[in-house]
Amino acid sequence: MSLPRKSRKGYYDLKYVLQVAGTDEGFVLEMVKYFVQNTPVVLQRLKKYCREENWNDLAAEAHKFAPGLSFLGITVLEEKIRRVEDCATEGARHESLPRLVEEIDKTGNEVVNVLKQDFSLE
Repeated sequence: MSLPRKSRKGYYDLKYVLQVAGTDEGFVLEMVKYFVQNTPVVLQRLKKYCREENWNDLAAEAHKFAPGLSFLGITVLEEKIRRVEDCATEGARHESLPRLVEEIDKTGNEVVNVLKQDFSLE
């Protein structure tokens, strides 16, 4: 099997996951599928927790989401999700949080759509 793409500038770079997977491109494809299936749910939770000012759950959700972004080289979201985690961990309302969460939602959905297109997923 051969992956249709290994990177798309501004969206993802599978270099790290390919290093981990070695020659097992099926594993890489499963990681991409997992991200595509689960990210919309994570994005909904992030928005919900932010709206409710539930900082503990917002920080926890951001913390769980960050490694998957790193694993698939989705650098466009890494810094933003870490800022959300840091702000939420401080436990105070930050004016930047709603805007950051909206940006993460918008970009996250774009990345999911690009991965679906590039890997013929639905």
